[in-house]
Amino acid sequence: MTELRRIREARGLCLAELAFRLNVSDGNLSKVERGWRKLPEGARKKAAELFDVEEAELFSEDGFAK
Repeated sequence: MTELRRIREARGLCLAELAFRLNVSDGNLSKVERGWRKLPEGARKKAAELFDVEEAELFSEDGFAK
């Protein structure tokens, strides 16, 4: 399980709600959480701000979720 998914679930957000807040599709966010796709840079920054963590806690340097 990625840190992004762990935090999302701990905060009680469903996948669709987070996808909406990050302005990405549910399907793409699901693939990001499974490590199959990178999240766009702007959405990575927005996710870090939303969860009040450093971007590096959620994503590796290549943009994939940790």
